[in-house]
Amino acid sequence: MRVTTTDIPGVLLIEPDVSRDPRGLFLETYHARRYADAGIPGPFVQDNCSQSMRGTLRGLHYQ
Repeated sequence: MRVTTTDIPGVLLIEPDVSRDPRGLFLETYHARRYADAGIPGPFVQDNCSQSMRGTLRGLHYQ
């Protein structure tokens, strides 16, 4: 993830890393430790986004 400061005080531009392959894409839209490292606190832990190409079947990982 890339964090860039802006000319507006307190406003950051956050660009997540996007992983792409023939099945589609995946990105981590929020990760508490990475955001905390950038000075953004919060109780939320992690959020991900995936987009699949037509015909792709994805499964859920049990933890």
